[in-house]
Amino acid sequence: KIEALKNKSQDFLSFLKFTFLNCRKEDLLKKQIKSLSKIINKVSLSIQDQYEANPYPRWRYTEIPDQKDLKSFLSLIPQYNLNDNHKQKSILIAGCGTGQQIVSCSKIENTNIYAIDLSMKSLSYAKRQIHELNIKNVYFYQLDILDIKLLKKKFDMIICSGCLHHMEKPFLGLKKLVAVLKPNGIMNIGLYSYRARESVKIIRDYIYRNNLIFNKKSISKIRDKIVASKNPKLKILSESYDFFSTSCVRDLLFNSMEHTFSLIDVKKEINNLNLNFLGFDYLSNGYMNLFKKLNPHPDSELDLDLWNNFEKSYPETFSEMFNFWLSKNSLESN
Repeated sequence: KIEALKNKSQDFLSFLKFTFLNCRKEDLLKKQIKSLSKIINKVSLSIQDQYEANPYPRWRYTEIPDQKDLKSFLSLIPQYNLNDNHKQKSILIAGCGTGQQIVSCSKIENTNIYAIDLSMKSLSYAKRQIHELNIKNVYFYQLDILDIKLLKKKFDMIICSGCLHHMEKPFLGLKKLVAVLKPNGIMNIGLYSYRARESVKIIRDYIYRNNLIFNKKSISKIRDKIVASKNPKLKILSESYDFFSTSCVRDLLFNSMEHTFSLIDVKKEINNLNLNFLGFDYLSNGYMNLFKKLNPHPDSELDLDLWNNFEKSYPETFSEMFNFWLSKNSLESN
């Protein structure tokens, strides 16, 4: 039957691939992905169920970075000095989802990438996309961050953006990752800001109070409420990229677990784990320039107390999340 459709238009064939053929290919690729542990944490199981049903995001196109070495990749972090650059490096993408973060570091020379996630459906989506982009240095595993030691590897770099805040105990998850980070290793972490997520919290509280479960009726009710609202904090949600598809709105508003944080919370945990704060990533030049204008002394951008005060005045600064770099001290900590 597929052969008979070959003479159809390219638009139709593209639609067919996106809605049917990709899913069939993912079912085959799923059989090639190893599951290293039995997921038993209740919150992990709930998150797993969510992303099995609705992988997020269902991306189709992305920019592939130029080929570069790891030192060049990290060149925008002036506080970090990578040693032994010519040795092969290992990168962990913890909570890789559907694979976009893999692409961002896929062309770094002399590296192996290990991608883990709770959801086999998300992993198979990622594996298909990575295969189609001809990226070959990636190894996929179904694995809870809580069980990361089962991978039996240490990593030069760990990327975990958008995952920890969906765990039962986010900073326990961070501690587990730090344990498999090599001395002098580097991490990119993403966590939700409670100030930036205020509008989301309003809707999540409404969902909780009204015992709404995730289904088409609830999605329509929540969307109508947001569109009709005169509250600018709610209205802005209708402008979000995540407002317009089932998997995205589930991730945005109906996620089964979400924690938000202040930068004081972040600072406390960084200090507890003996990590070094190296600065924010994915922060617009406008906010950075304004911050430096208000705090002109050297290295002020590394002071989380100053950033906390700045965010009080400009709560939209971290509208997506806090994305920041950390390094581990060269000597192993207990």
